[in-house]
Amino acid sequence: MLLVTIRFSHFNEKARWALDLAGVAYEEEGHLPGFSNRAVKRHNPAGGSSDKASSRYSTPLLVLDDGAALTDSSAIVRWASERMGETLYPVPAVAELEHELHDRLALHTRRVVYGYLFKSPMTLLRLASANVPGPETWALAATLPLVAHQGYRRMVGGDEAFERSLRIVDEEVARWSAHLDGRDYLVGEQFTAADLAFACAMMPVVMPQHSEGFGAHLVPLDTVPAEPAGRIAVYRETLAGKHALRMFAEHRGTRVVPYGGEPER
Repeated sequence: MLLVTIRFSHFNEKARWALDLAGVAYEEEGHLPGFSNRAVKRHNPAGGSSDKASSRYSTPLLVLDDGAALTDSSAIVRWASERMGETLYPVPAVAELEHELHDRLALHTRRVVYGYLFKSPMTLLRLASANVPGPETWALAATLPLVAHQGYRRMVGGDEAFERSLRIVDEEVARWSAHLDGRDYLVGEQFTAADLAFACAMMPVVMPQHSEGFGAHLVPLDTVPAEPAGRIAVYRETLAGKHALRMFAEHRGTRVVPYGGEPER
């Protein structure tokens, strides 16, 4: 079984986490953005379906042993849940929240983190080299100024889109913090796919380290540039941020990462 990923992506962590919870054995093939599309086309030429967050050739892609392909993180979580002793979808509200989180919070935290990464190209390069050492990172290093400029324009949408996403993330963190006040989980009294999706959607703005449960290497918090570091510190202290970090600590576990190494400082 093969899982094609962008290793540091929160959408990809969502799939990885569910497969690990279910005890599913798989090989992970990790790539950098751009290179990942080519890999998906190679393994699944037909592609999947596009949505607000993804193109037809976005990751994650799970290629099953029978050759069938799952092309969406939520579909992979659902597939993994069906192989667990206790379902991650005990009530319909779980899937509804998962869909809502995918389309709003996760979309805008991704834009925010890429905005900061393209503004700090060396941070992007350290992140890449820790997760995909080799030719893809060498290619990024050789074209870093151009990639940073074009990426900020194409993937982030420029300053106006970046600032709008910052405002939406602030609103969403406040909204979910209010929802979580007095609750241990988003739905009911147990960990569900909603909590898994929420923790992953929050990942770009709370930066859980591998030692805190994240399934890949992120840059150490003390190496993050001042502006995003300040925001991360604030988000980690909100009820939403604390919930995300607790989900990683209590329900993800420390995964043995079979590639790369800690980012250079």
